[in-house]
Amino acid sequence: MNEFVTDLEKTVQTTCHEAGDELTSAMKRGKGLYMALGRRVGKDVHAANAAMHENPYPTMLAGIGAGAVIGYLVACSMKSANSPQR
Repeated sequence: MNEFVTDLEKTVQTTCHEAGDELTSAMKRGKGLYMALGRRVGKDVHAANAAMHENPYPTMLAGIGAGAVIGYLVACSMKSANSPQR
């Protein structure tokens, strides 16, 4: 029985060590992907900011138009939600 417990402990330790190595490797890959994504998003944000500063009026019109469409859709959904059910 004592030998069985010793073998079981060794197996658990080995499995935990392997799982820890895999987790460490996955975390390193994830961190690399996160950093690359952060750099790319940063570049895209700066490009969008520059485009908005170069063209402020079209940007404002696009925002007003998007707000009007969203407002219309919300108003229509509220109207249909408040109407009596048949």
